[in-house]
Amino acid sequence: PIRDNAMRTITWLNEVARANKESKSTNDVNNNRVLVDYYLTAYDGYEIYDPSVLDYLKEEDQTLISPGRTHVVFYDLLPYGMQYDASVTPEAGRITNLDKNGYYKNRPNNWNRTQVSVTVDPSRDITPDYRGTGRTMVAFHIAFDGGDATSYTDQKWIEGWGVTFRAYYDWRISTRLMMWISTPISAPLCRTSARRQRAAMMRIRLSAD
Repeated sequence: PIRDNAMRTITWLNEVARANKESKSTNDVNNNRVLVDYYLTAYDGYEIYDPSVLDYLKEEDQTLISPGRTHVVFYDLLPYGMQYDASVTPEAGRITNLDKNGYYKNRPNNWNRTQVSVTVDPSRDITPDYRGTGRTMVAFHIAFDGGDATSYTDQKWIEGWGVTFRAYYDWRISTRLMMWISTPISAPLCRTSARRQRAAMMRIRLSAD
């Protein structure tokens, strides 16, 4: 008798996640202070080697494993002496392209800001002297009014977000603080050094309502 044979290659659906914080500072000579523009980005999802696999997963049951969410919250713990500048409206967008140069980390023009909004409620989302540290915690609520928030980029099926905002500190703040806020997080987050930097500079958590 002749039998039909079928072969399937089974691979793990590896999870991926990464967060990054960068800043750019300028002098405000009229007000004797330094302005700092922050760029927070984060994404999580799965490694998928081929778009056809993604099509199959979506056809089978996208809601079962899809990383897509429509509401996330970024938490940032500002350095000591730094003040959140509520006069400058924060901006947010979806990360849809993990470009090789890493421009998505600090160039909001590379984000897709269509149907994306970000809000900060001063009475609820700004916490001075967070847990007695003397530092200010700020929460950024990002909402997406579109359909599917996920993207396929760099062989990854991800949900990615970015938010930029402004903070400032007076010139009387020490040089030590200036060195602190300019330290980038360049190492992978799984390494101990990056975890220490992240704990010292920021706390970002993605959460779904």
